[in-house]
Amino acid sequence: MRDPSAAAGCRIENSGLELDLSRRGGEPVDPQDAAKGMSALQEALLRSEDRFRAFFESSAFGAARAEFKTGRFLEVNGTLCEMTGYSRGELLERTLLDITHPDDRPRTIQSLQEQSRNTPKFRHIEKRFLRQDGQSVWVHVAKHVVMGEQGGPESFAAVIIDVSASKKSEHRLANNLNELRLSQEVGKVRTFDWNIQTNEVGWSANAEELFGLPPNSFGGNVEHWRQCVLPSDLEQLEARMADAFTRGILDWRAEYRVVRADGLMKWIESQAKITYDAHGRPLRMFGISLDINERKEAEEALRRSEIEARARADELAAILDAVPTMTFIAHDPACLKMTSSRAAYEQLRLPPGANTSKSAPPRERPANFRPMKDGRELSPEELPVQRAAATGQAIRDCELSLLFDDGSVREIFGHAVPLLDSHGAVRGAVGAFVDITARKRVDELIIKQEIHRQLLEHEMLGREEERRRLARELHDESGQMLASLLAGLQTIERAKTLKAAKGKVAALRELTSSAIREMSRLAQDLHPIILDDLGLAVALKNYVSGYSELHGIQAELNIIGLDSRRLTQVLERGLYRILQEALTNVARHAHAKSVSLLVNVEEERLRMTIIDDGCGFAAVELQSPGHLGCQGMRERAAMLAGELTIESELGRGTRITVEVPIANQLPGSR
Repeated sequence: MRDPSAAAGCRIENSGLELDLSRRGGEPVDPQDAAKGMSALQEALLRSEDRFRAFFESSAFGAARAEFKTGRFLEVNGTLCEMTGYSRGELLERTLLDITHPDDRPRTIQSLQEQSRNTPKFRHIEKRFLRQDGQSVWVHVAKHVVMGEQGGPESFAAVIIDVSASKKSEHRLANNLNELRLSQEVGKVRTFDWNIQTNEVGWSANAEELFGLPPNSFGGNVEHWRQCVLPSDLEQLEARMADAFTRGILDWRAEYRVVRADGLMKWIESQAKITYDAHGRPLRMFGISLDINERKEAEEALRRSEIEARARADELAAILDAVPTMTFIAHDPACLKMTSSRAAYEQLRLPPGANTSKSAPPRERPANFRPMKDGRELSPEELPVQRAAATGQAIRDCELSLLFDDGSVREIFGHAVPLLDSHGAVRGAVGAFVDITARKRVDELIIKQEIHRQLLEHEMLGREEERRRLARELHDESGQMLASLLAGLQTIERAKTLKAAKGKVAALRELTSSAIREMSRLAQDLHPIILDDLGLAVALKNYVSGYSELHGIQAELNIIGLDSRRLTQVLERGLYRILQEALTNVARHAHAKSVSLLVNVEEERLRMTIIDDGCGFAAVELQSPGHLGCQGMRERAAMLAGELTIESELGRGTRITVEVPIANQLPGSR
C-alpha cells in the first residue's frame, strides 16, 4: 500500500473501488486518520466481496469467470453446474468451447475474436451447451471482458440463462404459425378484421385468391368486399348483419356467393366474433372466410341424388304394389325388421306397414300364420330371407306352406337374395314369392285325375282279367264237372237195370257237390257274402284259408282287438279288398313261400300289416305302370281316411302297412 502522505490527491485502487484521500482546500491528511480510513475501507471491501460471493453462488442464473485466451473456467457457480450436468471440479478442468455444442462453436469463436478487437466489452449471444449426458440446452450468455494491465483482454465474466423453455415455445409457435398458414392454404381460409366504425378491413395474405380477384387488387375497405358479393345475396347478408348488431349477437355466421373476375360464382362462408362498446355499438368483427364451393357442389349433388333415389324408390314401391308378388325386405342382417309389398300384406292378412318378420321381437312378430315344410313348422332361421341374410348367398326355388289360424293353407314359391353394403357386408335381404296355391291344387287335381284314369283302366283290365279267369275256371272246372254230370246222367238214362243206374248216382252226387263248391268259391271271389253276414274278421280268416290252399303259399293271420266288432260296410269292404289285392300281388309277383298278416285294433285305429318273404322290388319301381295295384291300394286307404305305406328291397321281401281311423264305429254298425 502506498504512503498516504506521498502526495495530495492520492488514490487507492482495490477491486475496482477508488478512495480519494485528499481534503478540500489541499490540506494535508493526518496519518492516523489515513490509517483509520484504510482500515475502514478494507472492511468495506471484505463485506462487499462476501456479498458478491453470496450473490454469485446463490444466483438463479449461471455465472462464470474464464480466461479470455484459452476459455478455461476460473470460477463457476452451482447453477451453471446444474445447467451443464458437471460438478464444479469437472467444469474447472474444461473450457467454454468444451461444453459448447459443436454446431455453435464457430459462432462462439467469432464472437470472442470480435471482442478481442476492441469491440464493446459487453456482448450477448444465444447458443447451445452440450450437457454431460449428451443432451443440448439453449442458453443466453451475457459476457463482459475484463482488461489486463497491458491493456488487452485478460478474462471475461459471463451470466448464463437457461432459455430452453422459451426456445421450445418459439419453435412451437413457429410450427403453429406454419401449420396455420398451411391449413389456411389447404382449406382456402382467410382471416379478416373489420373496423366497423371506420369501415377499414384487414385481410390475411392472398385474400384475392379466395374471391377470384387479381393479386393485390383487394382494397382495405368494406365497399370493395360488397362489390364482390352477389347482389341478391348482399341484401340478405346486410340485413342479417344489421339484425345481429341490433340484438348484440357475439357470434355471427353466414353463407353467400361472390362473383369472380371470370364471371363464375363461388360459395363463401364467413364466421366471426363481434365486439361492442359500453353503449352497445358494434366496434369490430374479426373472423375467417372459407371457400365452401366444393361442399356446396357436393351438397347439391347429394340433394339431386336423394331426389333421384327417392323417385326410384317411389317407382319401385309403385311396381311392388302393382305386381301380385309377395315381396319381403329385411332392413338388418338379423332380419329383425321386415317390410313387405301390398300383395304380401294382403296374403298374410296383416295391416300395411306391419313387421312381417318371424325373427322380430315377440311383440312385433306376426302370429296369425305358421310357415310349414313337409308337415313341420319352420324356425325363423330356416326361412329363406333369413338364410340369405345369414349366409350372404342367394336362396332359390323355395317352396313352403303358410298355415293360418283358421286352418286355411297358402302355398308359396320364390327366391331370396342378400343385400350388401359398399364394403360387401350383408346389411339385409330381399325375398320375392308367388302364391302357387291354385296351381298346386290344379296340379294335384291333374295328378289325381291321371291316377284315377289309370286306376279305372287298371280296374277295367282287372275286371276283364277276372272275367277271363272266371270263364276259364267255369270252362275248365265247373264246365268239366257239368259235362261229366251230363255224361253220367246219360249213362243212367241208358242203364238197363236199376242196379246199374244206382251205381252211377254216388259218383254223380260227389261231382255235383264239387261243382257247387267251385261255384260258391267263384261267387265268393265276386262278392264275399260272408263279409256282410259275419264281419271282417271271419271274412279275412276264410279268405286266407282258401288262399293257402289255392296258391300253395303258407299264410298266417293274427287278429288282435277286433273280435266280433263290426265296422261300417265301407271300412270292411275297403280293408278286405286291400288285403285281397296285396295277397294277389304276392301270388303273382313275389315268388314268396310264406306271408304273415296282422290286424291290430288299438286306440280307435286299425292297423293291418302284410309281410312276405318274396323277391321284393326297388322303391323306384312303385312309379312304373306295372304297380298300379299298389297305387290302387293307396287310393282305397285314402278313401277310408287312412294311409298306406309300402317298404321293399330287392331280395328282402315286402312290407305293406295300412292304418285307418275307426273312431265312433259302434259294434254292429252298418
